[in-house]
Amino acid sequence: MNITLYERLISEITTEKPLIANEIKTLYIVSLEDGVVSGLEESAQLLSYYNTDLVARLHKQDGDLMRRGDVLLSVIGYTHETIKLGRLITRLISRMSGIATLTKQYVDKLAPTILLDPHYYTPGLKALEKQALIDGGASDLNFRLVSKEEINILGGFIKAYEKVNDTEDVLCYEIIDHLDFDEIKLRGLDVSYIMLTNFNKDALRFIIERREKLTLIPQGLYPLTSLDEIKLLGYRYLQTPLVIKAARSLELMMTFSI
Repeated sequence: MNITLYERLISEITTEKPLIANEIKTLYIVSLEDGVVSGLEESAQLLSYYNTDLVARLHKQDGDLMRRGDVLLSVIGYTHETIKLGRLITRLISRMSGIATLTKQYVDKLAPTILLDPHYYTPGLKALEKQALIDGGASDLNFRLVSKEEINILGGFIKAYEKVNDTEDVLCYEIIDHLDFDEIKLRGLDVSYIMLTNFNKDALRFIIERREKLTLIPQGLYPLTSLDEIKLLGYRYLQTPLVIKAARSLELMMTFSI
């Protein structure tokens, strides 16, 4: 995480004076439900950046399973500081853990199909959401996506391929029409990855039967209830922004005693 992000997070801290005595105590952040924890390292870094006198201790590691009642993180310091910062980092851990938990559910249900990082982030929160996806078990192929918008601007798939294929980057071409897939097959184009965006189940079944050596990545709004059918189609990878869009923040609690 960079300093600019820390400064933006710290600007959210309330200036209200807590209605408690300002004395040194230990603040605990406790899980109120089961899930996958994420955001602890980022929270500890934030606390250190804001006030080096605060002592933070991680009771779990990012990516660990957590149960209701588990202590996730504790902070020793003056109560007026710890409670203000605690509100912020509780929200941060809550949101990141929600993404990590839903990601883990997708990873487990899809296996052996591999869930990919969707590269669909909330503006300004890329670093946090990307780390939460990693903590939940999502993978990343590290390709350069040639989006459908770029393909349209460049004059269609063939013209886009001719203009960008000489780059040293590993490219993944996004297509939304099976006609582009037919063109790739017909011309025998040297394509590493093809992203199939919003193809229905019948189209996905039709295309995978003709894929030969092409690596295909279905991408779309696939709810958990649809994964069994998708997995049976035999695709190696799947990508869905729902792991971020549909993730809810998990319930956590701040307390000065446990």
